[in-house]
Amino acid sequence: MEQLASIQFRQPSITIRTLSADKAYGTTEYLEALFVQGITPLVPLRRKEMEEIPTWKRRAKDPAQEAKRQAKVRDVQIRNQARLIQQQGGYRSIQALRTRCEHVFAEGKECHGLDRARSRGLYAMEEQALLTAVVQNLKRLCRFRKKRGRTGSLACAKPELGAGSPARLPILWRQTAGRMASKIRHVGSLCPINSPAF
Repeated sequence: MEQLASIQFRQPSITIRTLSADKAYGTTEYLEALFVQGITPLVPLRRKEMEEIPTWKRRAKDPAQEAKRQAKVRDVQIRNQARLIQQQGGYRSIQALRTRCEHVFAEGKECHGLDRARSRGLYAMEEQALLTAVVQNLKRLCRFRKKRGRTGSLACAKPELGAGSPARLPILWRQTAGRMASKIRHVGSLCPINSPAF
């Protein structure tokens, strides 16, 4: 809740309407605070079944007991309201976006050392997170470039299949490597480095 308050304080023009989080934020107090602020919680609860609203056979004897009963009823109503939101179709699409986001953080922690702070202080941690994000973006750019076909004027150009053309070079390299491998096999494993086979 402190993070939400700080975002709203720093950016008063932003209106937060929904909040997506994991099961750790599925407590009744947290959900109630979100509903009070008018924010729709997209938080999975541990139990998916709707809870029955508690009823009692006898009236409460004192006001303190009555207040506890009313608090229990209110808590069940809050959790059931959050479960109704979970059953809507838009909830699943937003949760899919959240998992996509969390995979990026998991990759940063597992592969790029974001699980452990390398230096002390917020500035150093911010710098480490920024460099990790740069590395992840560069990896994705490389992967995107490999997947992408030739575009623009390169897509219209016909590849020349001459001896020195770029389209022909990989074939020539494979043929040369094949010839070299056969020569190495004939000479044997005891051939010196400067032999004609190399």
